[in-house]
Amino acid sequence: MVKMGVYGMLTLAQFAIDTSTAYSILLVFGSLTAVYGGLQAVYQRDLKRLLAYSTISHIGAIVMLVALYIDSQAPLYLYAIMVYVAAHASYKATLFMDTGIIELLSHERFVDRLGYVHRALPVESLAALLAILTIFGVPPTAGFLAKVRAFSSVLHSMVEKSSTYNKAISVDLEDCYLPFSPH
Repeated sequence: MVKMGVYGMLTLAQFAIDTSTAYSILLVFGSLTAVYGGLQAVYQRDLKRLLAYSTISHIGAIVMLVALYIDSQAPLYLYAIMVYVAAHASYKATLFMDTGIIELLSHERFVDRLGYVHRALPVESLAALLAILTIFGVPPTAGFLAKVRAFSSVLHSMVEKSSTYNKAISVDLEDCYLPFSPH
């Protein structure tokens, strides 16, 4: 359900009059959201709160990708957004279901008190482990693919922009020394 906001942003981005303002706002708020969610998740001991703050952090990262897509309109970003959203939805749904099962059977949601769960619930623990590895982006999981797509699209954009800046600088330098060059 959280991803509907991302879809709304992508839809409204087509009608943005001032894309540089939209880019700046989304990039700033996306990065603040990612950092805030990540910092809050680190200090949580309640499994459901930990997953909720983790979702906030990941949505912040996705919003940053949306900002970069708005700025460049490169399909590479759109593909990265779609892969990231699909991977996040799948592993987060698995983790919320596992958390519900663990809470139902153990009557406990706090991480500190769940050291025995892997013995009592081996299948659920394995599913949770695979979902956690996906969150971390361990190869060959969907999380790895999503994060590689996101990083590669950002790197591609940086290379394109640096080559554009290099061309602009070389044109400026030519303008500086051209009048003084011998003809």
